[in-house]
Amino acid sequence: MSEQLRFNLGESKQRRDEGIELVTANNRKWSDEAYDYIKYEIPIGWVGQPEDWRREITLSSIGPPRSDKAWGGLTVRLLDKRRPLIAKTGRRVRMKDVNSHARMTDEYVRI
Repeated sequence: MSEQLRFNLGESKQRRDEGIELVTANNRKWSDEAYDYIKYEIPIGWVGQPEDWRREITLSSIGPPRSDKAWGGLTVRLLDKRRPLIAKTGRRVRMKDVNSHARMTDEYVRI
């Protein structure tokens, strides 16, 4: 079977998790500061989407990460089942960033 036609959910999840770990490790200081920003600056009950906290963090003294992929790592970290700071509301909303072309994304609540 061609390498291009391999479908394996377990392997896909493993590779995703390894990629998230790598990008987080390569942006550790930024990730810790961004996590703390959400924890201490975003009030419990706040509802929004990842690009909302992306804008806030980018405009703060923390600034953007070295890799844009670190935003996904941050979201996964915020959803961590052991100590989540956010939860999905179950709603899908349109992104506002013009570069996102109004595509749909999950909405979250700060818990």
